[in-house]
Amino acid sequence: MEENPSTHLMHVGDDREPPPVQVGADEVLYASSYVCLDSIVTNNGDLTQEIEQRRQTAAGAATLASQSNSSQNKAVNIQRISSDSATLWS
Repeated sequence: MEENPSTHLMHVGDDREPPPVQVGADEVLYASSYVCLDSIVTNNGDLTQEIEQRRQTAAGAATLASQSNSSQNKAVNIQRISSDSATLWS
């Protein structure tokens, strides 16, 4: 059987094993989760993966914002020092 990773099914519902689905001679595989519009959808409604993904995204954004603010503050401090030293030496 040749696997096509873009074609999967998701069974949502009770714990019974879903029946096999065949397209021609190929059996379609079942997935327990997938990503839709940047959100993780699971077959049991568990939000753990989605929450963890959002936490990581927020942590990355906070780190970038912190680094950006730190660079801007350094630039402002350098400008203050250089303008202060100009008045001292003139």
